Amino acid sequence: MDLLAYYLPQFHQVPENDQWWGEGFTEWTAAKNAKPLYEGHYQPHEPWNDNYYNLLEKETMKWQAKLMHRYSIDGICFYHYWFGEGQKILERPAENLLKWTDIDMPFCFSWANQSWVQAWSNLKGFSWMSESKKEPSKKESSVIFQQKYGREEEWEIHFRYLLPFFKDKRYIRYEGKPLFVIHVLKDVPCLYEMVMYWEKLAKENGLEGLYIIGGGQAGINYGVDAVMTHEPGDIKRVLCNSNIEKEPTYYSYREAYERILAQKYPRDIKMIYTSFCSYDTTPRYGREGCVFQGGSPEIFEEYLTKLMAKNAAVGMDLFFIDAWNEWGEGMHLEPDKKYGFRWLEAVQRAKERYKDYIPDFAAQNNYMSMEEHVLRRNSSKYEMYLNTLSDWMHVREKKKNIASFFKKYKLEKILIYGYGIFARHLISECNELGISVAGVIDQNPPHYAEGISTYKISEKTLPDGDAIIVTSFYYMSEICTEIRKYNSKIPIYSINEIIYEMLSV
Repeated sequence: MDLLAYYLPQFHQVPENDQWWGEGFTEWTAAKNAKPLYEGHYQPHEPWNDNYYNLLEKETMKWQAKLMHRYSIDGICFYHYWFGEGQKILERPAENLLKWTDIDMPFCFSWANQSWVQAWSNLKGFSWMSESKKEPSKKESSVIFQQKYGREEEWEIHFRYLLPFFKDKRYIRYEGKPLFVIHVLKDVPCLYEMVMYWEKLAKENGLEGLYIIGGGQAGINYGVDAVMTHEPGDIKRVLCNSNIEKEPTYYSYREAYERILAQKYPRDIKMIYTSFCSYDTTPRYGREGCVFQGGSPEIFEEYLTKLMAKNAAVGMDLFFIDAWNEWGEGMHLEPDKKYGFRWLEAVQRAKERYKDYIPDFAAQNNYMSMEEHVLRRNSSKYEMYLNTLSDWMHVREKKKNIASFFKKYKLEKILIYGYGIFARHLISECNELGISVAGVIDQNPPHYAEGISTYKISEKTLPDGDAIIVTSFYYMSEICTEIRKYNSKIPIYSINEIIYEMLSV
């Protein structure tokens, strides 16, 4: 089994971090300033030999590569921060590695596809917080980097940036294809069309395609090659807080792993489990952080061995560990003063032993029933629909509408796929703005669709349009696959893609 460790590139100075968090800010800033907040709290985490390294120094990556090979880590997975319109950050370590061809460090990317925003903002995304938690002045924007996706032009710019990495002989491949992780699938409203476009570009550029793994929503079929858990983020949502009245919040390390090992997923998806060595976000968030208590390298080894065996039992020979160097979250395999090299030694021993446990997990029922699958999927579907409806109302409250989106992409006449509440809202808004709705596509026509004719996608009489807008976006991959059987060229947009862009402008 190949073990890949997530790798944070924020160990060098960049102008943006200097501006927002103070001159010289890196991930080490939070780690150095950490303090124990209760009796027995292990903080600060100090690197072995005070190795507060700079990732722009070649010797640092040489040292890391040597450690990886010595302790049986097969590669690292860089967090890749690309926000659209060519905007990126923390890219230099990966770009340097591309130039430093003598460093034997197999690698791939995980696109951390979330906005960077101030913690007090209600904008969806990933929040960074200064040590003092000082809010910016009202004159300053709460948004540091806004995640945008765009359409074909933007997708191609992103792909062209990634292509030299994909072609590097050290870039990790799975089933012969460059491996690319999208951190949170449900946050990409144009996912299916974007992935299909990248697949086309990959083959045009001599690759067999891309092997795309998505995280954050394991029960949904998004049309990617495999899905994965995000730990401990996923399991934290179902655990009981052991410290309800005081701060920081803390959870049981053992309970988390017992629940992870007991999880079941649908049989029809390729599932990759992930592991975490330790977790403590108080260096970043102080008393508003959270801690997983009761862990150690030895306990980590016990559960890592079992989870790797379960991963193999469900047919996957690829495994991710959080994390190589998340020092600001107390989550690092790299050696520290308290445990030395014991985290890495635990990984090495687990890799040697996990096969002994595969028969135990192969004999278990690792898959949920069809009834459980349907219940979980429906629950997730309704949650996404309610969130999207709320976002749409927020767009209207801000006195915005879909006109700018349609104008940007030159859409004058549209077809709507799926006749339900979103379609009715969309038809009403199109009528207000003078946008022509040529027809509604539904599985079971005819319906009364505000006086608009309804069709099946397969009908030869289907009218022409500039695009198809999918309102049943939860089933986007299945719907796009069906549409492409009959029309390979018409642009397809999801209603939540439109709403996402309206919230972003």
